[in-house]
Amino acid sequence: METNRFMQIMVMELTSDILKAEAALEKTINSDVSLESKISEAKHQLSNLLLAENKLAKFNSMFRSEETQTQNNNKN
Repeated sequence: METNRFMQIMVMELTSDILKAEAALEKTINSDVSLESKISEAKHQLSNLLLAENKLAKFNSMFRSEETQTQNNNKN
């Protein structure tokens, strides 16, 4: 599999995870459950959202780092 294609698929998957976490958080906020349950679930969903965002940020930083190394190697 071509590296660029792999990178595109990973970014799409990680972005999808973020959107799913945001949707779950919104659903929790708009739900009719008790306040304590809503707060607990919202914290859990925020944790999932943060994890998904951190994964994407880490992947992007690794991709940029690898891309920079490749460009430097091509110059030499």
